[in-house]
Amino acid sequence: VAFDLRSRVYVPFGVGEGFGFGMGAAEQVSYDAEERFLYAVSERGALNVVDYSNASAPSVVPGLAIDLPAFVPGGTPADVEVCRGLLFVSVVAADKVEDGTVLIFSAVERANPTRPESRANVTVGPS
Repeated sequence: VAFDLRSRVYVPFGVGEGFGFGMGAAEQVSYDAEERFLYAVSERGALNVVDYSNASAPSVVPGLAIDLPAFVPGGTPADVEVCRGLLFVSVVAADKVEDGTVLIFSAVERANPTRPESRANVTVGPS
């Protein structure tokens, strides 16, 4: 099996901005195949959204980015998943033996692309 490069997109490490090699811009990603958006969390706490409606030319949508530390100050994003219109981001507490948080947001809808809205925060045991 051979793979050919179809496209490339550079994801910022900050909230919709900031580019640099080795900055942890896309530590974890999740792709919504139905809506054709990719979600990427950076080690700096940004959640960026990439529009894949045209897979040959994906593009970051800065207006849809979220500053995760605003929801969990001092926390570090660990993972991101999208499922059935919801976006889940796990955040490790600053002190690793403390409880973490799962942030739940609405996922971006292709018909009405707006910034994901907070739906709930769930406290979870230490990572």
